[in-house]
This record gives sequence, structure tokens and C-alpha cells, in this order.
Amino acid sequence: MRLILHRHPSKPEGLTWDIPAGKADPDEADMDAMQRELFEETGYRASVDELTYIGCFLFEKPDIHLDFVTYRLDADSRIDVVLSEQEHVDYRWVTPTECYEMTKLTGIFHQLLEVTGFVQVPRETMLR
Repeated sequence: MRLILHRHPSKPEGLTWDIPAGKADPDEADMDAMQRELFEETGYRASVDELTYIGCFLFEKPDIHLDFVTYRLDADSRIDVVLSEQEHVDYRWVTPTECYEMTKLTGIFHQLLEVTGFVQVPRETMLR
């Protein structure tokens, strides 16, 4: 199961679903940024041993160039989520396939699920 968060209406792409994510501060290591963002958005303090690096994925659209450094949380059980009220209004636990079938996802979320291999889609679909 994967944790997805429902973005606050005042945030960019408000009222869409996304994974815990954010930007690294200047001179902040990717792992440190992941741990900080995960805590800020869910209230969970992950250890380095619980995080597995998946890869860095480039997404380019007319209004965005994003190097998306991605980690997976390998927790023994579902974490207790405490949302930041300024950032998110809800959360869900979903399978990657359930998530992929949703329509109210952030702009790159479908692609992220594809490139990370969390969902398998026909090759012709990926070439869109």
C-alpha cells in the first residue's frame, strides 16, 4: 500500500492527490530533505534504514522542469499519519493501481507511477 495526500486548496494544484514531497533546501542532502519533508507532511520520522532510493526522474512540461528524486518508505506497518493542516486536508492508503486509476492527481503523478515501475502500462501508452 502507498500513502497519498490530498493537497490543501490554497496550495499549487490544490485539491489533487500526491505523495509526500517537497524541495530540498540549499545545501541540503536529498536524504535529509526526504526525511524532513516526510515529517513535515505526515508527522512521521523515518530513519535512513527505512528509506530506499528509487531514482531521479526528469519531468519536463511547458511550465515545469523537475528533477524528482524519489525514495520509498519501507515501514513494517502503516504509519500513523498526522497531517499538516496548512498543506493537506486528507490522506489515503492505496495500491499503485488504485492510485493510477484516480483522476485528481498532481500533474506528473501518473508519469511517476509509470517510470518508477509501480504500475505497468502498455508501451504505446507511455509514448504519449
